Amino acid sequence: NKKIFLDANIVISAGKPPGGPELARVIDLVDAGLVKIVTTDLTISEVAKKHTQSDFDLINVIGQPHFRKVVEAATGVRLPEIKRAELKQKLGASYEASTKAMFNRLKAETLAIDSVKPSIILAAYAAGEGFFGGDGKKDQFPDAFAFECLKQKASVTEPVIIVSQDNDFIRPAEHAKNISLVKSLADLFAELGLEIEAPEIDDFFKDHKEELIEAV
Repeated sequence: NKKIFLDANIVISAGKPPGGPELARVIDLVDAGLVKIVTTDLTISEVAKKHTQSDFDLINVIGQPHFRKVVEAATGVRLPEIKRAELKQKLGASYEASTKAMFNRLKAETLAIDSVKPSIILAAYAAGEGFFGGDGKKDQFPDAFAFECLKQKASVTEPVIIVSQDNDFIRPAEHAKNISLVKSLADLFAELGLEIEAPEIDDFFKDHKEELIEAV
């Protein structure tokens, strides 16, 4: 079976936990025994933190007493008193639980970042190799550790397919054995030979015009 690693950006774009229809299809593939999902503890944390920050940015103003007073005066609704730090902590705890539950539904094998020797990553950093060959070197450490975890699991019998929109994976994947890279879940389905052709909607409307008009 092929092992699939869903990068944080792919999981985030697939929708908030429990995920959208594309992720549900991946779960079907897992349940059918066609693929195995591997992830890292850092990836799960990144997904939860991104959703937490997104919601916090949207509603953190509720932590301002003046805002709560204005809302109460305008609507008659009294908002609960809560500090921003407490609000973010509650959001974080909620998303941490729901994100872990989502990966549990994927039956994901979670790899520990601590299993990678820091000296391996620091050597690549010093040499400007792998993830550290371009700009923004310090931003590449999370991906570099995740990639090293995946290299430990990739084999001839169980190759790893990385699904990521991050171009920084391109060069490391090209030089790693039994690891390949695709850009999206749609590309993953095509790679697995499970691509579905889009239906001919225009022809359907043309052939069923009268029925559709009558139904409307």
